[in-house]
Amino acid sequence: MEIVTGIMVNLPHVAQAVILPLRRQINREQVIWYPAHITLLYPFVPYDQVEQAAARLADLGARIPPFRVTLSQYGFFPKAIYLKPADSLPLRSLLQAVQSIFPDYVPYQGEFGSEYNPHVTLLNTEQEIQQADFHLPPLEPITFEVNRIQLMSGIKGAQLPWLTEAVIRLEGG
Repeated sequence: MEIVTGIMVNLPHVAQAVILPLRRQINREQVIWYPAHITLLYPFVPYDQVEQAAARLADLGARIPPFRVTLSQYGFFPKAIYLKPADSLPLRSLLQAVQSIFPDYVPYQGEFGSEYNPHVTLLNTEQEIQQADFHLPPLEPITFEVNRIQLMSGIKGAQLPWLTEAVIRLEGG
């Protein structure tokens, strides 16, 4: 059993309320593993380094101001359907700030290239997705404030919910 960690932006309840029905419609099983979120950095530190990493992230969060994100359209990866932000720059900047203090970690270990593509996954599957197979309802833009990030952990490969190990507030101004 390997415990893995990641840094996520868990969406607030106002956004979860809109996204949850979409996630249930597209893939009911994945809804229980973790809330709707934007992954900043996965995999992250080994589990035995969570406390030290949380302290360093808290220092960083004290210098970063909260910002707003609007999810405005659907997107498709070969094996995923997602919601993408209208402006990804604030999330990219947040990741750069995190990587400035944790330079050894890159999103998904670089598996999907070097460019960070922030998004909220609605469906992640093993098979190639055909867009025509999915009837997605019209999407009203979903705007929310990002005022915290979560350091989370989960058991690699297990279909169990992820746990929040630390909440890091963004308080800079």
